[in-house]
Amino acid sequence: YVAQKLNNLNDIRVFVVPGNHDLTNPSAESFLSGNRQKVANVNAAQFRTIYANMGYNNAALYSPDSLSYLAWANDTLAILGLNSTKANTTTRASQGGLTIETLDFVDSAMAVVRQHGGQVIAMMHHQLVEHFDGEATVADTYVCNTDTNIYIPRDSVHRRLIQAGISVMLTG
Repeated sequence: YVAQKLNNLNDIRVFVVPGNHDLTNPSAESFLSGNRQKVANVNAAQFRTIYANMGYNNAALYSPDSLSYLAWANDTLAILGLNSTKANTTTRASQGGLTIETLDFVDSAMAVVRQHGGQVIAMMHHQLVEHFDGEATVADTYVCNTDTNIYIPRDSVHRRLIQAGISVMLTG
């Protein structure tokens, strides 16, 4: 439904990345009938198909390890969409972060941007910076890299993104 509405926007290019409730969410529900109704959840391949026109089909570079991509918004501006979500199988947890594979993809994508002499705006769902002091403690699932067994620690992510040349990051 959302993809259909976004596809109908006239003269506006839309780029998406998955959020914490978008992939393999066992708690997926619909309220369209007026009642809460359990619905099938979406896996990564389905997400890419549903949102194909919003960054994935026109990607200059795509990460086979995640739903991350590099797409050109115009001749000089690239959008770097990074998948920071952790697929959910049993809970509504919001955990997320960046893996070493995703950070390696960032390096490859930024090499393409530099080769074309372009600028980049990066985006991902999970935030890199706390919105308030202590947020990583009291609301840790909203801040990048809450599970360091899977993800790179947040300070290391900051350094890698800066070293890669990213100066603008939009987060959900």
